[in-house]
Amino acid sequence: MISKYDYIKNPCSSLSIPYWKEEKVSVPDNMLIIHDKNYNDGYLDSYDNTKYFRILHDMKLILDADLDINYYIKTVDINKEKRIVTDIINNCYSDISVTESQVVAWTKEKAYDRNLWMFIMVKNTNLPVGLGIADFDKNIEEGILEWIQVLPKYRCKGIGKVIVNELLNRLEVKAEFVTVSGKIDDKTKPESLYRKCGFKGKDIWNIMYYKK
Repeated sequence: MISKYDYIKNPCSSLSIPYWKEEKVSVPDNMLIIHDKNYNDGYLDSYDNTKYFRILHDMKLILDADLDINYYIKTVDINKEKRIVTDIINNCYSDISVTESQVVAWTKEKAYDRNLWMFIMVKNTNLPVGLGIADFDKNIEEGILEWIQVLPKYRCKGIGKVIVNELLNRLEVKAEFVTVSGKIDDKTKPESLYRKCGFKGKDIWNIMYYKK
């Protein structure tokens, strides 16, 4: 296990996941996790591979969360709104599904911060159309963007950028840096969104599963 001091020097090239998660998880026997600098296509003979970017915001310049007047920002009340959180995530993906119990379990993790769960709401209907969830590791002083979701009907309206910038602003007072990761070939192009919000880096991780 890498030390936290070495991790802080270069988080995105040191680990494929945040430090606090690395402390608690173990890699299954059928999985390989390899940084792109150590990867070659020979692995594809035995493994199926998915590439993930992992990039960092140094918190030196944070943009305002410039929200359209037809929307407003609301902090999630997890005791009352766990079903809404679950539904938004599930309605944004065709290949990912979460349960209410999983959502509640996230709030029990040590990096949970209730102020880092937020909705984008439509003013005239009070309909939640966007969701942002971030973690904060007090030990590392690292913020982590976990879920940035916008319902399909409301995409391409700048809502995703507002969510990212709002979470960065909420993290500004305590995080030394913020990281985010995602699939390189995701059709919604999340990496482009994050870079527009000030994230930088070139680290790519290969998450490979042994072919059955």
